[in-house]
Amino acid sequence: QEQVLSVTDLNEQAPAMSMIEKPIWSTWAQFKKDINQDQVLKYARDIVDSGIPYSVMEIDDMWSSTYGDFTFNATRFPDPEAMVNELHRLGFDVMVWIVPFCDENALVYREGEVNQYWVRQLNKKGDLETARVRWWDNNQEGSAVLDVTNPQAREWFLNRIRSALSQYGIDGVKLDAGETVYIPTSNTAVYHNLLALHSGTGVLEYTALYSSLAQEISSISEVRAAWKLQRVATFVRVMDLNSVWGYENGLSAAVSRLLTFSLLGYRFVLPDMIGGNGYGPDGELFVRNQPPEELYIRWAQMNVILPMQMSIPPWRYNSTLVTTAFQKMLKIRNELFPLYQEAIQDSKLTGMPLVRPMWWKAPHDLYVLSCEDQFMVGDEIVMAPILESNATQRKIFIPMGLWAPCDVDSSSRAVDGPTTIILENITIFSIPCYRRLHY
Repeated sequence: QEQVLSVTDLNEQAPAMSMIEKPIWSTWAQFKKDINQDQVLKYARDIVDSGIPYSVMEIDDMWSSTYGDFTFNATRFPDPEAMVNELHRLGFDVMVWIVPFCDENALVYREGEVNQYWVRQLNKKGDLETARVRWWDNNQEGSAVLDVTNPQAREWFLNRIRSALSQYGIDGVKLDAGETVYIPTSNTAVYHNLLALHSGTGVLEYTALYSSLAQEISSISEVRAAWKLQRVATFVRVMDLNSVWGYENGLSAAVSRLLTFSLLGYRFVLPDMIGGNGYGPDGELFVRNQPPEELYIRWAQMNVILPMQMSIPPWRYNSTLVTTAFQKMLKIRNELFPLYQEAIQDSKLTGMPLVRPMWWKAPHDLYVLSCEDQFMVGDEIVMAPILESNATQRKIFIPMGLWAPCDVDSSSRAVDGPTTIILENITIFSIPCYRRLHY
């Protein structure tokens, strides 16, 4: 606990409360790269008509004309200002997807090259040239990548983002990438500030410098990579998860990553999109299919009292089972949200994690020390999500105190802890969640 508290801060900073209270909606898992203005607007109207809460519309990959330019693709988005205005009218804030990469055919490529805003490298002749990095959207020729160790390059990058946000009326950004696997790290790589990348933490300083840009843009922001960002009020999202069960980048991994990020001092963590990214077991894209119903429902239930990010919508299943399960989850979420707000305030005042492992309240219990499939939200809520397919029972550790099930339809009664119970007769609608009762 002392280690966790040593990297956090006592402050009032937090992402926009709307993003904490209501789901963030992303175009990514639903549409992948096949997005355009008509699809985004129809998607937004379908969300509004569904009655499911919403806060932000994230317009993901392929909104821009070229990787590196921050202008809308005129073919896909013929009138982006009108689209953003309509999204605002519907009640959405709007975010766009940003990466530090730039393709050679981008309008700003030459400007960045002339001013040495891209990371450079020594070629075989010993001359300096713009370095190329391969990443998921350009793994052949590679792209230039921003040299964030250069203050002028950072300001240039920020100013271009701010200009785009101002031009289109956009509210924030999703800063993707930033991981060290996507930057040049060989001995031939040349950065503006070599000292920044030769400190004790090495190339991770790149991640720190890049991800910290989010706080300079907007409180409506999200990053995927973070290093020494615990004191910044922005959402950190776990790495893309596949739409599968288990710890191999599936649903169970969402819980373990959530706890890991939390113990590293990150209060506001997005455990990825409900149902995953629409990737199969080997990372292949699901194009016309979607995650199995049961997996989708269990993923939603796991998020019942967490920041929620959605893309694949419940109505895509055309299933009464999915609709009913989702409505029940949202009902419990609304009932618990005042406790979640209290937990946020407590975390700000004490520096303690918002999401806590079970051993936080029972550090000497050997069973709890190895418990990786449960968590607490503050001191008042215990979550024991169902992470296995076709589960009919669930082993749950209950901390000291008297705890009542949050699920009013549950047959379980209040439990006096500390104890371990077996919850029987689990159905697809079961949400094993307990709240503390005060005597």
